[in-house]
Amino acid sequence: MRLPWLLALAISTGACAPRALVTARPPASSEARGEIAPGQADVVFERAVEVLEAHGYLFTERDDQRSLLRTERAEQDAPCYGTTCLVRQTVAVKVGWRSLSMVVRRQVFDSGLRSWVDAQDPASQRDVEREERALLREMVTVDLDGLARDRLVALRFQP
Repeated sequence: MRLPWLLALAISTGACAPRALVTARPPASSEARGEIAPGQADVVFERAVEVLEAHGYLFTERDDQRSLLRTERAEQDAPCYGTTCLVRQTVAVKVGWRSLSMVVRRQVFDSGLRSWVDAQDPASQRDVEREERALLREMVTVDLDGLARDRLVALRFQP
């Protein structure tokens, strides 16, 4: 008598569990894109290397042939949930013939789970987007005799 009841309970709980555990969350990264003047890809790629190194990033991948950069995880304090949190983030940059794209992925240390989780709060997302804009602007701006020359045609952010 108890066996059918327990079997039904186990099946219904098991059938519901996978749906409850899988949640549709927004990515903890966004993509920033910029259009650059044709023929400036090599110069912008070298400038991207300089900018990321100046911000303390180390590279896990630097492919000059494909104009692709990936950084190691960098830990820092950043705004989150109305205060600051320990975060780690990686940056990926791809420079094309007429475009530049960048993805900054940020994770927050959750002391309750004792693990790194994707940053989900709006403050963290705004900070990531602000950092992407600043990095992109630095990568495409060159100072020549005190005169800032901008190689950027347009910036687009795709959250």
